[in-house]
Amino acid sequence: PNPRVDNAVIWMAKARAGSQQWVAVASAWQIWWYHRARQFQRVTRVACAVYMVSAIFEVPAWCLDGETDCGWTNPDVPHFNVGQLSPYGSNVIQISCLLIFLAQYILNWVKLGSARSRRFWDLLPILLILPALLDQLVSLSNTTGLIPAPTTLGLAVSRLFRPVIFLSMRKDLRNAAEHLVRAVPAFWGAFLALAYIHFIFSWVGIVIFERSAEGIGQLPDFKNALFNFYMFFTTVNNPDFFIPAYDENRSSVWFFAIFFCLTFFVLQGVLLAYVYDGYRELQEQHADKERESREAAMGQVFSALAGPAGVRVEEADFARFFQSFRRIQAPFWSRQDPDLERSRGRSIFRVFDEDQSGGLDRGEFLKLTQMMADPRQVVVGRPRRLRQPADEGFF
Repeated sequence: PNPRVDNAVIWMAKARAGSQQWVAVASAWQIWWYHRARQFQRVTRVACAVYMVSAIFEVPAWCLDGETDCGWTNPDVPHFNVGQLSPYGSNVIQISCLLIFLAQYILNWVKLGSARSRRFWDLLPILLILPALLDQLVSLSNTTGLIPAPTTLGLAVSRLFRPVIFLSMRKDLRNAAEHLVRAVPAFWGAFLALAYIHFIFSWVGIVIFERSAEGIGQLPDFKNALFNFYMFFTTVNNPDFFIPAYDENRSSVWFFAIFFCLTFFVLQGVLLAYVYDGYRELQEQHADKERESREAAMGQVFSALAGPAGVRVEEADFARFFQSFRRIQAPFWSRQDPDLERSRGRSIFRVFDEDQSGGLDRGEFLKLTQMMADPRQVVVGRPRRLRQPADEGFF
């Protein structure tokens, strides 16, 4: 192990990810934790898939009180005959997945050291995992979890948090959610206009259809009016919503048609445009920040490999660096030939050594690392078998 090379490899991986969340000089212990956390990510990815797929086979939350029959033998419950996990089996799976997520978070926290972030979006996983884990542990003795059985919610805390926990364990999804929340100021006006139209039409609808079948069945009070108009906006109860009014007076359909055109065709499109515009602006800012972080990380790679002198990178150091970087970027099932990778590293080094000085200065090295840090660039590995001479690209 070479601490300088290992630290440079980690900075190169950060540059490729558009991040600079690492320390300038890492200890051997911190580097060891980094690699353990990176290897454990494979287990976490499998746990994420199991965590979400298991929802298909679970007993519905409103059936956990023991009084409602939601089994496959009940003819009144629609199902796909895919089998059903017992509440205890479901708890064991959920607890296992949550413990894996907790272990991944702790590993990430330890490996970053002083570079760890305390932003809300980076703390979100632990804020969700702990209550969900507590709910599952309580479920071992009380199947409904933290929420007592006689409740109108019909929800379990861990199941309510499940999609958000899955989102928080994926950095790309977490960033997308952060951008969407930060874009709210750009579209809140259009959202309020949409809510205002719902409010006005609900109010006017109650007044117009007060003593009709429409008013008695669909618009009896303001709460039900708001709910039914929202369902009408989503087309869930269309056309059942306005059929009673249409049966009594066909002209009344214009009231619902005007509402639908204003909300579904006009304001929904305006809202979507504002959301897209605000989100795109934040994405552009994020891309600029990633580019700056990538350039800063590449500078850290040069500083780590150039050593105390900080003048140039030697060929032997770059060969070891290239071989180590290829090893951590390769899939876990692939086999790397260290000698071959070091030989390829030397060949690449000589191509970018423009002045043939036997070392790469800062300018030459940054040209090389710009290629390696670009996620769109792929260094082709050793073929599993030689192709035929007629195949294009080999001979």
